[in-house]
Amino acid sequence: MKNNNRNIFIGAGAGAALLLIILIAYLCRFVRYMGEMPYLWEPSFNQTLHSYAKSRPSRYILALTGGYHSGKSTAMNLLAEANKKKNIFPIVVDFSLANNLQDCINLFKLQLLTTFAKGTNKLDNSDLKALSELHLYDYLADKSSETLTNPAFRIPFSAITHAAESILSGGFNEYGVDRLLQVLSYYEPIFHFSIYIHNYDRIYDFENGIRITNSALAYLSNSNQYIFNIPIIVEIKNSLRRFEISKSVRYITTPNIEKLSYKFVQMRIFRKNEYNTILNTIGPNPGAFEYIFRSIKYGQTFEEALNATKTQLDSYINQVADPKLMKEQLTYFCKNKDKIVSNINDLATISSLFKNELLIINNDMKIESGLHYSAKRLCK
Repeated sequence: MKNNNRNIFIGAGAGAALLLIILIAYLCRFVRYMGEMPYLWEPSFNQTLHSYAKSRPSRYILALTGGYHSGKSTAMNLLAEANKKKNIFPIVVDFSLANNLQDCINLFKLQLLTTFAKGTNKLDNSDLKALSELHLYDYLADKSSETLTNPAFRIPFSAITHAAESILSGGFNEYGVDRLLQVLSYYEPIFHFSIYIHNYDRIYDFENGIRITNSALAYLSNSNQYIFNIPIIVEIKNSLRRFEISKSVRYITTPNIEKLSYKFVQMRIFRKNEYNTILNTIGPNPGAFEYIFRSIKYGQTFEEALNATKTQLDSYINQVADPKLMKEQLTYFCKNKDKIVSNINDLATISSLFKNELLIINNDMKIESGLHYSAKRLCK
């Protein structure tokens, strides 16, 4: 009898131990998160963007720079999306598809139309009444236009687009830039505009593009004479623009996310060994993390996704780096990446690497790799 009890006790203990092992294995098994990839905000970067977007009056343009696929566009889109939930009309324009300045104007008009169309229900009766009493720029408007279903928005939309079109009157009209900013400012108390321009560098590729920029900056530099309340955030891919100093522009660089990216492991987006492999192979690049994660969601193995990402990055580096200048460019970069740059002429041999975001000038005015993977390749 005692032996039977002993056997029962041993069997029960073994069963309990086995059950515990199975339970631990179940709880510790890796179940990958399959939702949307989170955007990791570095606290000071997040605070700077949101503080600027809320600041009134706006005394300067905020220029967002950073490395290749470092999260510039995503940060701007998230900020604009947050504003959509408030009583704000964000105008989000992407110049990447523009082939000339007229395309830039047309893209602005299209996004203004989209913003008004989506904001039909944002204004309350008091706003609509106040809007109906604004007539200063009625002479610019096409009163017969039925572009928008909400009749209250038709005159503001028509007046703003007419002002935008006047910029290219006669080839280039400097006063047209002033007029556009004045008309936007006039309607700002009702619509609370904010402007986001992706790929702003494209404007420099077109004749008179630099003149449009200079006219806008000149207008803002006189902001002590009036109040300008519209936040303007532009994405500048070529951070050498930092040397075109203007008191009307403030630059901010997307931060290194290495100190935050461990959250990808905490959220079970990546296993710890996968995360370490990405960091050691490619570096803390937000675009690479997202590309690999999305590829896994679509059925690739981690190794397949990692190799595909490396192939894509290799292809980009080979495409944008001039082999004839490569040796000279890389020697200069690898020797000077920790030095403060004071003269843009010192960077002539590697300027193409800035244009294509493989190198950046950071907030400390030092050369920094815009893509850690390229630095691993370039400075062997």
